[in-house]
Amino acid sequence: MILKMDVEGAEWDFLENVSSETLNRFDQIIFEFHDLIAPKTSSEIGRTINLIAKINATHTLIHLHGNNCGNYIQIENVGVIPDVLELTFLRNENHAFRDDEEIFLPIYLDTPNNLSLDDIPIGYWNKLK
Repeated sequence: MILKMDVEGAEWDFLENVSSETLNRFDQIIFEFHDLIAPKTSSEIGRTINLIAKINATHTLIHLHGNNCGNYIQIENVGVIPDVLELTFLRNENHAFRDDEEIFLPIYLDTPNNLSLDDIPIGYWNKLK
């Protein structure tokens, strides 16, 4: 089964309320995460991290793309963080994964959401700087 969700910010409440057992029923999960760079309290940041960790407990991120309809910030020693990210996860138990630090994002599969703006240069997302 595939879960695809683009609900303009309501994904956070969904993730808070869905069980890990329900998430684990899906082989693929495709999300658009919103409000990643909006001002947050430390409690809100912790909530966001915990909800992403909830997905990572059963699934592995295999692709991400910055939605260029929103803003982004550059954080030294971290990289570019878009306000809106499109992510694809696969269930851990069904696949074997390997890290590849040589993939510069966006890749050829991606196109800008707003064609009149440049795509957001994510860079080598999983490579430590």
